[in-house]
Amino acid sequence: MILSYGALAPLIVIAMILLSTIIPPLPLPVPLVEIAAGIIFGFWKAWLIVWIGQILSSLVAFESSHLFQKTALGRWFSQRQWGFYRKYLDRSGAKAIFITRATMSAPFNIISFLAGLTTMKWTTFTFATALGVIPETFLYSLIGSQLRKIHIHFIWLSMIILAITLAGFGISLLMTALMKPKIMAKD
Repeated sequence: MILSYGALAPLIVIAMILLSTIIPPLPLPVPLVEIAAGIIFGFWKAWLIVWIGQILSSLVAFESSHLFQKTALGRWFSQRQWGFYRKYLDRSGAKAIFITRATMSAPFNIISFLAGLTTMKWTTFTFATALGVIPETFLYSLIGSQLRKIHIHFIWLSMIILAITLAGFGISLLMTALMKPKIMAKD
């Protein structure tokens, strides 16, 4: 489906990543989008597209949280369950963003929204995110690009196995047919 958009296909991938941030309950797991990008575009192109998408989506979450911190969004992220992450972000700033992104140890969007409630500048946040998402985007783009190769190899391997099986079956039928007359001739 993504390829049906032609030259706009990379923008569709970025839009899908952005949508998963803007509409959090949207059942659109970003890792699957990243893997799909790897399958569709190959490793390097997918990596760049996904990297840009991750940076933009995190910036949208950061800025929206920053702008709406006095509303229900801010109150929701002020709840106790997010306290650990908020304290960590307040205490360690860009280092915390980088570590949580690089280790994939916290929900991506939650960290972006929580960071928007801190005093961190958007430039610092963006820089830490840009560096921190490299391992994730690398991993999922690589998986996708390898699945692309495996899929092609799998098809060829399946065809070879099928050909060998059919050849083996054909040879066994032929041998059975050739042996049967000899057995009958002895009787």
